[in-house]
Amino acid sequence: MFYLQSKHKFEIQNDLGTWLRLAGGISSFEPDPNEETSDDRYLDGNGFAETDVTGGQLVIAIEGHRFHGDAAQDYIYSNQWKFGQARRSRARWTQPDGTQLEGPVTIAAVTGPGGEAGEKGAIGFELRFNGEPTVNDPAEPVTPTQAEIDQQQVTTLTVEPATLSLVEGDDGQLTATTEPEGHTVTWSSSDENIAMVDDTGLVTAIATGSATITAKADDQTATSDVTVTAAP
Repeated sequence: MFYLQSKHKFEIQNDLGTWLRLAGGISSFEPDPNEETSDDRYLDGNGFAETDVTGGQLVIAIEGHRFHGDAAQDYIYSNQWKFGQARRSRARWTQPDGTQLEGPVTIAAVTGPGGEAGEKGAIGFELRFNGEPTVNDPAEPVTPTQAEIDQQQVTTLTVEPATLSLVEGDDGQLTATTEPEGHTVTWSSSDENIAMVDDTGLVTAIATGSATITAKADDQTATSDVTVTAAP
């Protein structure tokens, strides 16, 4: 099976201990084991060398565009011109198969935003793990809490179906999808005398007419137009 790189999940912990997802504005990442090796020749090798890996450090280089208002980016760039303990944090990397690496990190090489006048501000930084990260078995993936999910910035919100036709007294289900997934969505109706909606997106037709059902998550909104006709 091949996984898209977008299925990798990176999180960093702010000063309050809250996990923030690094996703908005992030376009690429590159893990580097930063290995140190020892190449040695012994008498029984007839002049040929053998190599041992004697040490290393997991370094993840991340690049993208400056997304002002993204909690994780704002945290990192609030410490861009600070040093020492201010650059220390914790990070975790959840891979598509559920394998998760977590440990203390230093946020280093914080660059940008930069670029041409007509371009988005390009950024880059590194998560340098301090010591050996803890590796969790993919059979026991860590599921984020709803509060942790809602900390992430919603980038897209869609509602399906975009139009819904109901008869008086009938119900119809609307489905909201957020990116990142799982965000809390609130629902409202433009006219509850025509159509009502509950907190799961279930629409109840009250009387003939038209109403607009709106879903909201963070500052993103999406709508569905509902038409109610008379019962036969």
